[in-house]
Amino acid sequence: MLPQQKELYRLFKEIDEICRKHGIEYYLSGGTCIGALRHKGFLPWDDDMDLYMTRKNWDKFKEVSKYDFPENRILLCPELVPTYTNLFGRYCDTTTTALHKHNMYVKHPEDDPCGYIIDILPLDPIPYTEDFIEKYAQKLCVLSEILNPVGNYSARWLVKPGLYIKYAWRAMWNKEKVVRELFDELFCYEEEDCDYFAMRWGGIPLVFPKEWFQKPTEALYEDTMAMMPTMNNAYLTMHYGDAWSYLPRSTEQGGHVD
Repeated sequence: MLPQQKELYRLFKEIDEICRKHGIEYYLSGGTCIGALRHKGFLPWDDDMDLYMTRKNWDKFKEVSKYDFPENRILLCPELVPTYTNLFGRYCDTTTTALHKHNMYVKHPEDDPCGYIIDILPLDPIPYTEDFIEKYAQKLCVLSEILNPVGNYSARWLVKPGLYIKYAWRAMWNKEKVVRELFDELFCYEEEDCDYFAMRWGGIPLVFPKEWFQKPTEALYEDTMAMMPTMNNAYLTMHYGDAWSYLPRSTEQGGHVD
């Protein structure tokens, strides 16, 4: 493993231990999921780790973070740290230094430490119609940009100017109130009433059938059995296309810009 991968793997094993102790389910996601299935661990060139949690499990994990985290660990998310600049969560080692782009403009560095992190993206239950998804994605982008003003989500997803201005103007005077309002509106649906999950990230509001993320399967990740999506192939094919199981060309093998 690369030095950065060793740091991330140490954090991942902590998360896995916490989750199994408290009956919390997670899923390896994105390139981390591909790494488990194709390499039985990290993609050789990868420099981050991503997990999903359904909202019920995410809520449990947030509660556990208040009383049963290892020393020098913090869970960064808007629900717990109002000055945090991302919509999704991050499990962070406060004793290390790993600078990310968003740390360059954060106003409260004491609340957003620059340590090694693992991203945890909640999966929120939603009803599904094309009209609903369009409106949901637009407001998710607006919320993300209120939290992270240089994220450029609204421009990327062609958010209606009037919608953005409506919330951004109010957020100038009372950001926390607007964030709470959007949280209450977007994350209010119950899993029992919905057949789909939406990934909580304004940059790519992906939508998945709920059956893809039910009881986790397991696969070896380095020397740890890790929780995986219920339907790995369907999830990865939707996300990356049919070629996800093949090694990419050397020119396409690269880490993240952060």
